Amino acid sequence: MIGPPEKIHIDMKDTTIPAIVSKRVGQGAITWIPSELGPLYYRHSLPAHAGLFRDVIDGLMPTRQLVTNAHPLVEVSLMNQNERTLVHLINLSGHSQTGYFSPIAMRDITVSLAGGFKRARAIRGSEDIPIRVRGSRSEITLPVLRDYELIVFE
Repeated sequence: MIGPPEKIHIDMKDTTIPAIVSKRVGQGAITWIPSELGPLYYRHSLPAHAGLFRDVIDGLMPTRQLVTNAHPLVEVSLMNQNERTLVHLINLSGHSQTGYFSPIAMRDITVSLAGGFKRARAIRGSEDIPIRVRGSRSEITLPVLRDYELIVFE
């Protein structure tokens, strides 16, 4: 049957199997999700699966290293390399199933990063980006993202 899960799964029943198990351990916490949430989201792209994962991460890490207003079709990766921090932004708006087309330019993407940085440089755009320090975070606004950009924070 095709339709929303709450309408078509007529064979669902209550069980004693937990959906999520969480436990505080020392100064940290562990959360176990006994289902394969990643593959479920990949297969169905249900916002509920993304929301569940986001809620679990928010509970484990209430303060994120990186916060952005980027569109969901912008893939963001953060890495440390020696004395610098790298933020990769990949515009996936041109990706459609097995094809790839020219991506739609994304504008005014804000990236807020934990830490006090003095300089940010967009490598593909060959430009320094002004940094605004707000408390213990550094924030930049990338004017335009075409297909890919690498921002180096130092």
